[in-house]
Amino acid sequence: MIDAILLHIIAIPVYIVILITGIKKKISIHKQIIIFLFFIYFIGVLSVTLFPLPVQKELLIYRRELSYVTNNFIPFATIKEIIDQRNIKSGTLIANIILFIPLGSFLPLLWQRVSKLSIVFLWGFVGSISVEFLQYLISLLIGYTYRSTDIDDVILNIIGAVIGFSMLKLSLPVTGKHLE
Repeated sequence: MIDAILLHIIAIPVYIVILITGIKKKISIHKQIIIFLFFIYFIGVLSVTLFPLPVQKELLIYRRELSYVTNNFIPFATIKEIIDQRNIKSGTLIANIILFIPLGSFLPLLWQRVSKLSIVFLWGFVGSISVEFLQYLISLLIGYTYRSTDIDDVILNIIGAVIGFSMLKLSLPVTGKHLE
């Protein structure tokens, strides 16, 4: 198995380059902190959605024989199933929403152009589709579905991004900041 620790090791020098670039461009300490938190968030999302990666030949053969993970390309099918059956996986519905709340909050703080709900919605869609596509691609490459690719995850992630954006917008009058 390739654990997320490899991703974390690679992330350290990448962030150092980002930090040095920010210092050279004289980016404020406040903005540097937001960049750092977003970077940590981004690495965390990759860690929980793509890792660990199975690579051992014996493990791949064993898992191919036992593969019970399925994909869902029908909107609302998984959500409906979980709600109808009061399935134990109902926590995954909430987790998929929570996973993208920070995205909806960070984007407008990082880029002034991302100050409209429609743009955050689009970024939530692109980010979530990217994760689901990578899960599907990795599954194809290793020969079995190691992570479920689910259109409902995309829907829930977008809801999370919209909630994050809304929470940020609601908090700005309190903090005295404004998004243009």
